[in-house]
Amino acid sequence: MSSMGTKSVFARTVKGLGHPLRLTDPARRRNGFKYGKPCAVLSTPAEAVVDEVKAVPNIVPVAESLGAVPTQLAGAKVIEEVEQENALQRFWRTYNQLLDEKPIMVKSMTSFFGFMIGDICAQTIVGDPYSAARTLHLVMFGVLMDGPCGHMWYTTLDKNIFPEQPTSTKAIVTKTALDQLIWGPLFCCVFFAFIRTLEGHPDQVIPTIQEELIPTILSSYVIWPLAHLINFRFIPSQQRILYINAVQIVWTAFLSNLAANGHASLFQH
Repeated sequence: MSSMGTKSVFARTVKGLGHPLRLTDPARRRNGFKYGKPCAVLSTPAEAVVDEVKAVPNIVPVAESLGAVPTQLAGAKVIEEVEQENALQRFWRTYNQLLDEKPIMVKSMTSFFGFMIGDICAQTIVGDPYSAARTLHLVMFGVLMDGPCGHMWYTTLDKNIFPEQPTSTKAIVTKTALDQLIWGPLFCCVFFAFIRTLEGHPDQVIPTIQEELIPTILSSYVIWPLAHLINFRFIPSQQRILYINAVQIVWTAFLSNLAANGHASLFQH
């Protein structure tokens, strides 16, 4: 096999399990292989990559992704290296994999952490005595309402508003307008009703909406229209809830800082 030369073939990262390789002419005739005959393979973890295969000049994958690498191919020496991922890369890969498998559950847990971090930051910045009950109420809203409802809302927008041109100007502007003029006010009402009920004051739902809805919507226009223009232009549909929670944490911290510096009325909205 050494007569075949030492030309290297650099293969792509492989994931999954168990696809064979084929030899292209003239190597397959020289080695007695026919198309469709599997090579000897070794199952590897999803992180495995084939960086360099020596002495075999023409190896091509049968499928888009390969989950196994050749350990012995007519005497060819195979060099195998495992791609090293840091903890953040591993977390991000796992997060996106789970998003595909269990989108509602993952988005609910994303909202859990988003609302928890946001409220803890808010209470810390304002300097009032910490209220675990308030954080619990917001976390419950995130898990039960924000994650699942947000998933359904953004999926509906992406499927029905110019799905053939999802990042066109008309699609972005239309989605943002619908989100801010319809979804925003509606979800604010749901938020007030949910929180007041958890606090044991369902009778205060209507008065709270009447008093707080318009100031809340107006203050949200400082950041959310721009945030959603970015959202619908650059953020993949599956990651919208993560992006919105990240913006929400920053926005809450900003309002909390204003409240700590004497602008409490703005923070309350």
